[in-house]
Amino acid sequence: MTGRQLNDRALRFVESKLTGSELLDELCAFVEGGGRVIDCGVAGEGGVEAGLFLARLTLCDLAEVSIEPG
Repeated sequence: MTGRQLNDRALRFVESKLTGSELLDELCAFVEGGGRVIDCGVAGEGGVEAGLFLARLTLCDLAEVSIEPG
């Protein structure tokens, strides 16, 4: 898989999660030029759901991510 394919896959993942997600609506800000910033806990509240989203995004949704008791 090429870098371009990974980027396209990550973009599709983000766009699918932004549709109808109240949490991501709260974390997402649009910037000049049409870009988006998704704050998963730097300035925003973050939390478990935001962390799981960020983990799946960095993996381009190619792996399952879960939280296990430890």
